[in-house]
Order: sequence, then structure tokens, then C-alpha cells
Amino acid sequence: MISPSDKIAIISGNKRISFRQMLQHAANFAGINKSAEGERILVFSENREGWIYSLYGIWTNRSTIVPVDAACTIDDLVYIIKDCAPSAMWVSSKKKSMAEQAIEICGVSIPICIIDEHEDDAVDSIEPAVIQEIADNICIICYTS
Repeated sequence: MISPSDKIAIISGNKRISFRQMLQHAANFAGINKSAEGERILVFSENREGWIYSLYGIWTNRSTIVPVDAACTIDDLVYIIKDCAPSAMWVSSKKKSMAEQAIEICGVSIPICIIDEHEDDAVDSIEPAVIQEIADNICIICYTS
């Protein structure tokens, strides 16, 4: 289990984010996308702190993360959506349009949460996420070349 300590977990430019802060953001993300245990949640974004928060937020809810390479094509994204049938998506604002287009092509309705809109939320009053072992669940589905 990850401990909510004050040791540095993420270095991003000039930002230093502690394990406690990371887990507070994860709890915030888990509350925004209240996925159920075992649901598949797709994450489509360039590298950023919010990508990590979405990962741990998904695991906080005991759901399965489906990370998608930010450089993928629309055809790749359509394939992944059709194949894994996610119940929701975390995307960056840069990838939102492509995600909406892929959802339309697939003919499905998938809620989209925008990472950028919550990445810098104030989390000082939020209890850090507790990420429990997911012994019987799939924790990640990776599509690679």
C-alpha cells in the first residue's frame, strides 16, 4: 500500500508533489469519476500529473485502467473503445476532440472527464486515497504495438 507521506512522489517542472498530495488528488479524481469495481476506465492524455491522479483514482475505485498512448491514431482509439468497452474516459483537453470523434464513430455513449479541469483542484481538506490490493480484479489493460 502507498503511504501518504510527505516524501516527493512526482517532480513535474518546478512542482514537487508529495505522496500525500498525490493520494489526495487521487481521492478527488476517484470522487469525480465514481466508477464501480471492475469497470474499465480509459485514460487518453499526454504525460502530466493528472494522468497519475487518474490512474490512482481509478485504482481507488477498484476499477481497471486502460491507458492509451497519446500518439495513437483515431483508428487505434476506435479499436480500443470497441474492444474494451470502457464505462468512462479521462482525457486531456488536447485529446478531448479526438475522444469525442472516436465515441461518435463507435456509436456509444461514454462520459468524458477532463484531466486539466481537476488537475490543480485544491485538495488540502481531502483525505488521501487508500488503494487496496486488487487480488481478483484486472488492474490494467495495455494495448501495445
